Amino acid sequence: MKRPRKLRSRRRIAAACILLLLPLLVFYVSYNMEPVVTSICRSQAKVLATSAINSAVVNELRLSGTEYADLVSIKYDVYGAVSSIETDIVEINMLQSRLTDAVNRELSAIETRDISIPLGTLSGIQLLSGRGPAVRLRMMPASYAQSNLINQFDSAGINQTRHRIMIEFTVSMTVIVAPYRTVADVTLTVPVAETVIIGTVPESFADFGAFNQQSNGSE
Repeated sequence: MKRPRKLRSRRRIAAACILLLLPLLVFYVSYNMEPVVTSICRSQAKVLATSAINSAVVNELRLSGTEYADLVSIKYDVYGAVSSIETDIVEINMLQSRLTDAVNRELSAIETRDISIPLGTLSGIQLLSGRGPAVRLRMMPASYAQSNLINQFDSAGINQTRHRIMIEFTVSMTVIVAPYRTVADVTLTVPVAETVIIGTVPESFADFGAFNQQSNGSE
């Protein structure tokens, strides 16, 4: 009779120890998983955002057929020097707005997706990284793009200047993988039009500071 009682007592003690250690184990696993999961999710989010921006810009430019001459008019004097560089502000604003809207549509179309991470990687132990069965986690990205219009003048050869019109997209992508949440910031500059100007470009034109504008898309 004594042995069964001792056995039951030992089992109770073991169960109590397990119950006490279980929260510590859960905390340890969660603590080690968070930096791994958030790091992988940020990397995935940056890839998704970059792909979405490039795809949206390429498709929109192909559909609109916008060229450099539609945005900028360069005039020369009788000596071949640049006398004026005139920009079509309305057309530029419309292009920036269309591209920003296209990028936001592409970003909003990104669906919830599953990512697989080896259990050894999630443990946070370096020796176990990449080992063990894959744990499937669901990633829910959400983001919104802002844009900044930039122009750039640089030398393209003797008495030649390259003028590039670019849009800098800034995307802050929030990624939720329950119970974790992280933010991936992506900045990507995409050229939308360029030309090579023959002749000397005065410094006053090369500054062109008032040309830069910001946009969140159409109001």
